[in-house]
Amino acid sequence: MSYPGASAAYRQCIWCSKPFRVWKYQLVARNRGKFCTYQCYDAARKAFSDALANGQLEAILAKERQRANKPVPRHASPPLGM
Repeated sequence: MSYPGASAAYRQCIWCSKPFRVWKYQLVARNRGKFCTYQCYDAARKAFSDALANGQLEAILAKERQRANKPVPRHASPPLGM
């Protein structure tokens, strides 16, 4: 029996941008494939924790909150088929 999508996929680490190989079934089953090593994961987690403790995270997330709260522009005419 083989795993679904048993071929490997290559991704970039979101911390160090180094390419690494991850199996497609791992991406589906366990949501893996963001960090190349545990050291990169640990460094990212520590940086996030430090930013949260120092209040720097608010400044970073403020732009995202503003973007999320923007109203979606409406079209002047309704879509076809209505």
